[in-house]
Amino acid sequence: MVFCRAEDGVGTKTRDGNVNSVGRASPTEWCSDPYQHEIAKVSTPLPLSAPQAILTARLTGTKPRLVPLTLALRFAAENAELRKKTWPGLELFDKFMAIIGKA
Repeated sequence: MVFCRAEDGVGTKTRDGNVNSVGRASPTEWCSDPYQHEIAKVSTPLPLSAPQAILTARLTGTKPRLVPLTLALRFAAENAELRKKTWPGLELFDKFMAIIGKA
């Protein structure tokens, strides 16, 4: 999901979708080639990588760590036992919200 900003003449609205630099919704076909068109995205108000690392550490009993995207496949291959663990979605959500609430 991408949060974008759209100028409506009265104020700024945030909604799902793509918005270009002049504040108009991007045509859907631009999604197939996003590097050829300027897309303006609204930044998230809170970085989520650190809270996700904290949650993962608490759930798995490991130290918090950030894995760069370029190393994600290697990390997954080297930590196969972690890929097999599951938790109920509501439990994950509640614990994640508790961590974010302390940020």
